[in-house]
Amino acid sequence: MSQTFILKLANDSLVSDAQKIGVSVSQLQQIIVKVTVTIMDSANADSDTLNTISSDMNTSLSLRYEVKLPSMTLVNQLQWPLWNKQKVGFADYLWQQTCLECFITNNAASYVEINASPNGQYAVYQFTDYRTPITLPPIPLLIKGSQHPVHIQWHNKTLASSDSLLKQRQFSIALDRLPDSMPRILNSNSTALIHPCVILNFSGTPLYFATEHATPADFHQRQHWSKLQLNKE
Repeated sequence: MSQTFILKLANDSLVSDAQKIGVSVSQLQQIIVKVTVTIMDSANADSDTLNTISSDMNTSLSLRYEVKLPSMTLVNQLQWPLWNKQKVGFADYLWQQTCLECFITNNAASYVEINASPNGQYAVYQFTDYRTPITLPPIPLLIKGSQHPVHIQWHNKTLASSDSLLKQRQFSIALDRLPDSMPRILNSNSTALIHPCVILNFSGTPLYFATEHATPADFHQRQHWSKLQLNKE
């Protein structure tokens, strides 16, 4: 079961962003960002999954991010950190650079935010309501019955690409690591909402991509999130 999202570029500061990066507005608008959300069980999981921590992933939510750039000018300015196995682990403030993100809720007030850097660092946070609590960094989502943060699993198929204009990463999170209400996203009558989004940093200028945007861009505004509607493959 999967669902594909084509993300849009926030345009509230598009002209000034293009000037800072030194390209045309048209070039920025030609950046294609696609996220494929898939529910997979352990029997169908890729054999090349990179386990950050040994675990039995029964059913997981997989997120595959693809960024297609229109020119080498943008490739050369994109701050896309190289994969580094030694960096795989929990880290805060990933949104300050290029960051692959996703917000998930079962339509309750509470929700989960996932951040991931192309270099392997990640964070999974929990909120009880809109940006609540407001502490920075946010409160990590902990594995039930422990003081250890929830982790993600990286897939190594997307760690390298022969196409220099294409950047990819894929990771999964076990559904049983999410809050109790979240596994019900598998239910056909689920009211789950999901919001895959991306921050691309070009020479210090961040660009924000999501299915829909608030003004100014704010990924936490759930009125812009999408209903999770997975299609059987």
